[in-house]
Amino acid sequence: MGTVSGLDARVALKLGTLDLDVDVHVEPAETVVVVGPNGAGKTTLLRAVAGLAPVDRGRIVLDGTPIDGLPPEQRPIGVVFQDGLLFPKMSVLDNVAFGLRARGTAKREANARAAEWLERVGLADRAGARPPQLSGGQAQRVALARALSIEPRILLLDEPLAALDAGARVEVRRALREHLAAYDGVRIVVTHDPLEALTLADRLIVLDGGRVVQEGSPAEVRNRPRSRYVAQLLGLNLFEGVLESNDLLRLANGFVLHVAVDDAVIGPCVAVVEPAAITLFASVPHASARNTWEATVVELDHEPSRVRVRVDAPVPLVVDVTPGAAAELALEPGRRVWCALKATAVSVEPL
Repeated sequence: MGTVSGLDARVALKLGTLDLDVDVHVEPAETVVVVGPNGAGKTTLLRAVAGLAPVDRGRIVLDGTPIDGLPPEQRPIGVVFQDGLLFPKMSVLDNVAFGLRARGTAKREANARAAEWLERVGLADRAGARPPQLSGGQAQRVALARALSIEPRILLLDEPLAALDAGARVEVRRALREHLAAYDGVRIVVTHDPLEALTLADRLIVLDGGRVVQEGSPAEVRNRPRSRYVAQLLGLNLFEGVLESNDLLRLANGFVLHVAVDDAVIGPCVAVVEPAAITLFASVPHASARNTWEATVVELDHEPSRVRVRVDAPVPLVVDVTPGAAAELALEPGRRVWCALKATAVSVEPL
């Protein structure tokens, strides 16, 4: 095993009812997002890479050098947990400097580097505060700064946004995207959130029952799900674009969607549409929906209570219809249909 750069990990261990046995490779500057049902082994995989869970068999190799024999504090790894795990009685500055001090950096230099990182995450004015005085979003940005301040070769993030409310989640997701883009190490993120998975990942790994059951780009996994779990988790329609006004979103391919957004942040954003929010018609619809366009059926996936329909350009979509509607429309690959989508059904989040 071993590549010149990046992470090669073979992790095999048993923990309670979990029998984890996976191979994971991550390139430098690549973000791999790990998803899967509860108990699949996602967090255990991160803990094994970090040295916090003993491995029964396998090897963890970073940039061609085995690190599985090193204790956690000697591994070049930064970790951000769901609740941040900041030290409540230490100042924000001391929290960020803690990892540096633990690795032998002199106090003055550690504090200076910690201050630089607080500036980067927009919290320089909170350096003297203590964690209980921070909002949830601020606390997670401090945790991210602490993890990155040691200049790790691997950054592990375990449900980094799960504990935040909706408003803070948008803010921290944006900061996280920016810092991941500027970080040239290996990045592994565990999440249950489909929007996080689809917007953060260069590559998705799906774990189930302690095994890798699917991996690929977000588009590949979403368009060809190999399990009901993946289909349900990643079945959202997601598009990147630019919000030009409170009612107009221009997608990356130039297609325009009408939206209805209050207090919108004009600029780059993602639009999310539930598959059930789109209605299919056999001819030009006379519905009240502001978004209508013609498309071709690509694929049908029949389930007991619904039929999942994939349609092509101008906007590739997943649409959920009832079995009765699918029969009435005589849906089959190659059939032309009209799509209708209400502006209010398009959820917009800034990037």
